[in-house]
Amino acid sequence: MDERIGMALEITGWGLIAVGISLLLLKLFGLIHSPSELLINNFLTVGVITLLVEMRVRVGLLWSGLKKLEELKTKFSELESKFELLRDEFKRRNSL
Repeated sequence: MDERIGMALEITGWGLIAVGISLLLLKLFGLIHSPSELLINNFLTVGVITLLVEMRVRVGLLWSGLKKLEELKTKFSELESKFELLRDEFKRRNSL
């Protein structure tokens, strides 16, 4: 679910930046006169902030993945030690 949220935030962020740049270019070329510089600045700013939030979501996903990896390593080492004990017990019983 977090991956979908991250993707939606990324699409939204790039879309807002594209709208802001498009409006800025149209205003610079004199094709439109209605949007103020403040409105264009707001589109660009919100787009950048949205991309920063999206990056935060991805870092959170990466961090949770690392936590799960650590848990798996711990479980694997526990199973490995149990296997070693069972193997040693098997060798001991076969030698009798």
